[in-house]
Amino acid sequence: ARTYNIPVDEPKFSITFPKGWEVRVDEDEYDIYGISPDEEIEYYIWRLPDIKAGNIKEVLTSSMEDILEEVKRYVKGVEFGKFEYEQKNGLEVLWAVGSGKYSDGGTPVAVAIDLFSPDEKSFFCLLYYGSKAGQKEHADAIKQIDDSVKKL
Repeated sequence: ARTYNIPVDEPKFSITFPKGWEVRVDEDEYDIYGISPDEEIEYYIWRLPDIKAGNIKEVLTSSMEDILEEVKRYVKGVEFGKFEYEQKNGLEVLWAVGSGKYSDGGTPVAVAIDLFSPDEKSFFCLLYYGSKAGQKEHADAIKQIDDSVKKL
């Protein structure tokens, strides 16, 4: 496993991916992309640059429409269930699960989204999506990745 601190220059949170997963940190050092060895599960985490500081739940809820437009770049016809709010590993998180189709090919996928802020100044989106078979195959790895996201 390998832990990544994001952003690289002034880390605010960390995430750990299992051994064998391909992981890229984009050159702006805010985005990170991870994919399972069989390419069935994908994680994409990016900074939400146009969100102003404030109460995390209110800010994220009011920005949801713009965030979901970005998600549609990766997952077509995405629909989420009810968004839940919780504290996890020092982060306040607004999250939901849903479904959609791969943007390239239309295969059905399971989707999860976590919106969070490690400091009430910068906001991030964690998007996970993958096939139903991949979700079952990588259930332990998915749980480990999700549980590894921590405020620094």
